[in-house]
Amino acid sequence: MKFTKKTLFLLISFSFLINAQAQELSETLLKVKPGVVGVGTFLPSRSPRSIFLGTGFVIGNGQLIVTNAHVVAKKINTDRLEKWAIVDKVAVDRKHDIAILKLKRGRLPTLTLGSVSNVKEGGLYAFTGYPIGMVLGLYPVTHRGIISAISPIVIPVFNSGQLNAKLIRRLENPYNVYQLDATAYPGNNKKRTL
Repeated sequence: MKFTKKTLFLLISFSFLINAQAQELSETLLKVKPGVVGVGTFLPSRSPRSIFLGTGFVIGNGQLIVTNAHVVAKKINTDRLEKWAIVDKVAVDRKHDIAILKLKRGRLPTLTLGSVSNVKEGGLYAFTGYPIGMVLGLYPVTHRGIISAISPIVIPVFNSGQLNAKLIRRLENPYNVYQLDATAYPGNNKKRTL
């Protein structure tokens, strides 16, 4: 294959662009990872004593943690002294699958939430969390991907017979969801997207 000076220039420029993006992501991860946490329960008499349930990230004053509502939906057995070890539930929004937890003491590094107006289809994004629970250890893992679609939570139906109460409620207050084209393992929910 014969390379022209212009082709060679473009290839070299593209390699610098990729390296710059990788460097920017590396620098961002140094800031983000301390604000990404594991969420689970603790029971002294159980083996294992801690059970990992999902990923969360710290916002606000360093005491608030955002996670999925389904992560904290499990009823804990207070009769057997099972507890949320260092947090209290503050708010749960099952419609949007979001829960806010509050640290009982101390503060953690926070993450700044971006604007939804900055999210674009085709945009490159990274997300960090604890996929597959504690199988990989408690080390935050980062994956990259693109926003392949921004679509309404309400999916069109072919006829009125397919409507149900849940779909009708979604029609009353619709919102958009993001379809990712990226590696996703169990536990990737509510990872911090960069």
